[in-house]
Amino acid sequence: MAVSFATTYALGQLAKRYYAGGRTMNTTVLRETFQSLMGPARQMQAQHMPQIQQQAETLDMGRVIAMVRGA
Repeated sequence: MAVSFATTYALGQLAKRYYAGGRTMNTTVLRETFQSLMGPARQMQAQHMPQIQQQAETLDMGRVIAMVRGA
């Protein structure tokens, strides 16, 4: 769970930069950018881990589906 939070966050930020830059990053730049984003993502993960764990323990699939649908 913890690794996926940091990775997902970093990938999301990378995607924002990639598309904002006109989808012109080469593989090396994509890799370096992702690696530079993982540090802050891990810090956020550590900061929010208690909340993440609490949410995971009380996860309601109906609520998740409603959130995905935008309700």
